[in-house]
Order: sequence, then structure tokens, then C-alpha cells
Amino acid sequence: SAVLRWPAPVPPPRAASLPPAAFIDAAFVGHGDGAAGAPHGLRAGAMPPEAGVLIATSGTTGTPRLGELGVDALVAGATLGAAAVPFGPGDTWHASLAPHHVGGRMLHVRAAVLGGAVRHAELPRTRADLAGCSHAALAAAQLARLLDGPGTPPATLRAVMLGGGPIPAALRSRAIAAGVPLFTSYGMTETASQAATGRAAADDPATRAGPAIAGVRIAVADAGADGTGELPVAGPTLARAVLVDGARVPLARPHRTRDRGCVAGSITGATPILQTG
Repeated sequence: SAVLRWPAPVPPPRAASLPPAAFIDAAFVGHGDGAAGAPHGLRAGAMPPEAGVLIATSGTTGTPRLGELGVDALVAGATLGAAAVPFGPGDTWHASLAPHHVGGRMLHVRAAVLGGAVRHAELPRTRADLAGCSHAALAAAQLARLLDGPGTPPATLRAVMLGGGPIPAALRSRAIAAGVPLFTSYGMTETASQAATGRAAADDPATRAGPAIAGVRIAVADAGADGTGELPVAGPTLARAVLVDGARVPLARPHRTRDRGCVAGSITGATPILQTG
């Protein structure tokens, strides 16, 4: 395995050296050695306003397309998400997600913005594979495989982010009973990965995604009698645009996600989002 410590020893590019509408790989911008108190290199104000990344959507709710995420949205996603799942110098995130998708890319962005390290290794097959890591992001099938293996969660492990859709209640309860510090989340490429995140409890419904992260607003549009409707998302983490059939289309605010769900109680703050599909 390889551990990349951020901020990386690469100075950020000067704005004058970047052409208009330049797209930089924000995962490899930084300076310092990653130690506590070291300056962190990725700052929205240090980049030209056009800087950003193009990341393909997963296509789970339609035809895959490219999302244009500005550095400001990436930095906001990292900083606001850290209020729900703290991460910073001295922490290590196990990179279980492919970096060409937004979830994997944001592991590097968080480290570049907040400090910390990203460890690249094969998918964890036993709990011992996460030794030395403070954070991991897993799909339900990966979590189930880890629980089937021997051992206990490493003492260093403080957060396991679980995404990819509703989580079976039995799996959630089993993981919590085994001492896994489980967080559930909801988000997409257009929201810089996270829109809602919360610490999971054993008696949560399978569709609970968690409260909207700070600064992000999730509402319910065109709700039916049961309170379920489309989930529009607004906030500073939204992509600037999407590329559809070669054309750049600015992303509407709020973003109409085409995901369906309901919101328990108020639509802001510590409100749990129940995603249904």
C-alpha cells in the first residue's frame, strides 16, 4: 500500500500560469508536510475562478454525464463535511473508492484542504486491513464482508462512511454491535459527494441518510400524501454545470436531483433525510 500525506510538497500553481477556464486536478495541490498546524495548500481564493475538475456521474439516476465542480465547491464540500465527520492532520483515510468518481476524489480534496493522509491499498477484506486508519468509506457489500471476518475494528478507526443507497437494517445493527463507528450519507457528483451525513444508530430505518450537512439545504418537492417527493439540494457544494451531449449546461439552483425521499420534521439543521430511491 502507499500513503499520500497532504498537503503534498507541491506549490499551488499561480493564477497567471493557468489559461482561462483551466481545469486543475485539485487532488494534487498543496504544500507542507501534513503535520498539525502546517499550512494547507488548497484554498478557493488562491485559485483562478475558472479552476475546477470534471468528474463523471455514476449514472444511477440517469445517463452518466460529466459534472463541472469548481474549487470553491470542492473546498466547501471538504470543510462543511468535516463538521459531520471530523478529519484533519494526523488522520488517515483508507482509499476504498476509485478516484475517478467523486467519492474517491473527495478523499484527496479533504486531505488537501484539511490536512491528513490518504492510504491507497486493495479493498479491505478483514478488519485488520484497516489497521492504522482513522477513516474508511465502504459500500454495504464491503462492510458485510468485513463483519464476516475475524477480529475487531482497529482502535484507530473513528469513522466508516457507508453510502451507495439504503442499508439493510440487519447489517447496520450488526456493524454497530461489532463496534464499527458507522456514518450514513447521501450525495452525488453534483453536490461534491456529500449532501447529508449522520452517525448511524441501530434502530434507524434502512433508508435514513442522515441530516443535511452544514450550509446545505434539502427540501421535498411535489410531495405526495405520504410526504415523499423529489429531493432538491441547494448550497455552496453544488457543481457549476454539467456536460450533456457535449454541451455545457449550467446547473440549476436548487439542483433537482431526481432522487425521491422525505424529510423528518424541518428541512434544515439536524433533520434526518430519508431517501427512498
